[in-house]
Amino acid sequence: MEELRSTEILDKEIQEDARKKAQKILAKADEECKKILDSVAERIDIIRKEKQVAYEQQLEVIKKDSEAAIPLEKERFLVSFEGKAVIQAINNYLCKLNPKQVLQLLENLLNKYKKVVSDKKIKAKVFGLEQSEATSILKNVFGQSNIDSCKIITFEESGLENPQGLTFNKGIIVETIDSSIRLRATTGEIVAKILDENSMELTQTLFCGRLPQC
Repeated sequence: MEELRSTEILDKEIQEDARKKAQKILAKADEECKKILDSVAERIDIIRKEKQVAYEQQLEVIKKDSEAAIPLEKERFLVSFEGKAVIQAINNYLCKLNPKQVLQLLENLLNKYKKVVSDKKIKAKVFGLEQSEATSILKNVFGQSNIDSCKIITFEESGLENPQGLTFNKGIIVETIDSSIRLRATTGEIVAKILDENSMELTQTLFCGRLPQC
């Protein structure tokens, strides 16, 4: 009987010891879990703050870009508007010119090229002019004996490009017979030169200095 009691006591002690160890393990596990949860919460808070700073910086960049884009777009619009207004004014001016004045402009331009072809035979393509008008200019500049042919074409057939918006198209394209030299005397050439050298003056004259700023 004494041995049986001793065994029971021993079992109880073992169970109690096991219970205490289990409680310690569970308590430690709870503590570890709490640390992990606290760490996760802290890490989430850090990430949230980092993201908030990053998003605020991105928002600031977008805001600055947007603020910078508005005056830039405004400036582009003004430049485009002024350019269209200037070219329209040139179109109107050319259309009101006496036809003889237009012919004189083209003849003056061809005269600048006269020495380039010297006494070579030439062929000409003409658009926006009457055959007789073109022939008269060519005779005055190069002489009757140097003219091989004079053909009327459309501006589209010429393959030339005008300053954007220019609709007044008249001109003469001169080539040597062997096609080694090609000269152009066109209203497009004249206007392009004017725009290249005097665009600022034209804009200031047309808008009395400049369009008002909003």
